[in-house]
Amino acid sequence: MRKLITATTLVICAPVLIWANSDQLLAKVLEFIKSTPVFQLAPHRFENVPPGENEDAIATAVLMFKIKMATYAKALAQLKPGEKIVATRDAHAKGHGCVVGTFVVDKDLPEQFQTAIFSPNKSYETVVRFSNGSNEPAADSGRDGRGMAIKLLNAIAGPLRTESLLKDGTSQDFMQINHERFFARNVLDFKKFNQAIIAGAMRGETEAKNLVAPFILERLIRSSLGENLEDNVVNELVAMIAQSKQNELASYEKIDNSQKSKLVAAIGSMRSGKAPEELVIIGDMNNQPAMNPADYSEYNSMSSYLLRGRTNQESVVKYQTVPVDCNTGAERRTQQLLAANQSMHELLAERIASEDICFDFRVMVLNSKVLERPSMVHSFVENAAKSWIGHSAIQKIARITLKKGQRADELMRGCEDLSFNPWRAHQDHRPLGGINRVRRMTVTGSLIRRRLLNSNN
Repeated sequence: MRKLITATTLVICAPVLIWANSDQLLAKVLEFIKSTPVFQLAPHRFENVPPGENEDAIATAVLMFKIKMATYAKALAQLKPGEKIVATRDAHAKGHGCVVGTFVVDKDLPEQFQTAIFSPNKSYETVVRFSNGSNEPAADSGRDGRGMAIKLLNAIAGPLRTESLLKDGTSQDFMQINHERFFARNVLDFKKFNQAIIAGAMRGETEAKNLVAPFILERLIRSSLGENLEDNVVNELVAMIAQSKQNELASYEKIDNSQKSKLVAAIGSMRSGKAPEELVIIGDMNNQPAMNPADYSEYNSMSSYLLRGRTNQESVVKYQTVPVDCNTGAERRTQQLLAANQSMHELLAERIASEDICFDFRVMVLNSKVLERPSMVHSFVENAAKSWIGHSAIQKIARITLKKGQRADELMRGCEDLSFNPWRAHQDHRPLGGINRVRRMTVTGSLIRRRLLNSNN
């Protein structure tokens, strides 16, 4: 188990120390990111990389680094002698526990979906981490997305190691959350989301809705008036709407009357309950009641992945995990809601102590008609906020069984030392799309930042 940074080692001028070293630490993080095998990986034919995306992705990794370093410095400055602090993940900072079990591939899996990893009847030891989605630990009762990260141990071992994308181990990782779609379409949106978080924090905002409001308003404006609207115009309109000064819109000269009418209509729709799509996704994700993390109706990868079968047929998929009855295989719909003064860790620990917990691991497969048209497949792969419902089919891949008899303390022991990365994968399961491409930097950067900060003692 890693050692924790204690107040006695760093508390004496903590803010000066952490900020004096942050630029140096950032340089180390970026150096490591750029040295990974996947950093310069050429685009797949199913991808369409926009100009400047690599720069936006690096900028996003830097923004997320700064957000976490700011909260780390604040926590460090408030430490009292004998207290401890650990640098946490950029997202899904609070874990509810890591549960061990098995991942058994269906014995009659169609050949189209058979890969070196998805080999019929193949069984893997697996570790599953359940978490809250926020970048800082908070009460489980609060609004948040919920995560399920799956690690298949020794899945890319032996001769397969040469076919590993990240080449940093032998596991195959799958990362999922309790919604089909991501709230940011692409890397540029995700960068702007993080810029809004930083700008809001600098204004002293603490409410999540106020932190993300500028991002949501920008998406409202651009979706109404066009994605190529000048940045300065968008910023002025965001400020006007945020400050409830829409009466000034009539005399605003940088958009024409037709655009003004469209914007007024969009604002009216939002006030009457028809929110921008990004806000709908965030709302759907956060408005699910807090419950036992094993009971959410489904977890999804949200972003796209290649699935290259043994026949060399290439499909585009999203991963999906649903709870099922261990005996019948029927989808399990009962939900154990969080009561006052309970934690998700406690609910999970109580359940796994006395009974197995089972899930079906599936893929949503993008329709072949979509794959036949490059522009259409690009529109799905490169827009993580776009729904696949009606354009995909479901194929069961495997059964996950988390084994009963695990103690509460075992669920947390070593759990936060583990790292999960969508690029820790076999080449036949390559991540696709902008949101996965930015994760080459953000997820790797988060890991290196944590390890460097937490290795001081």
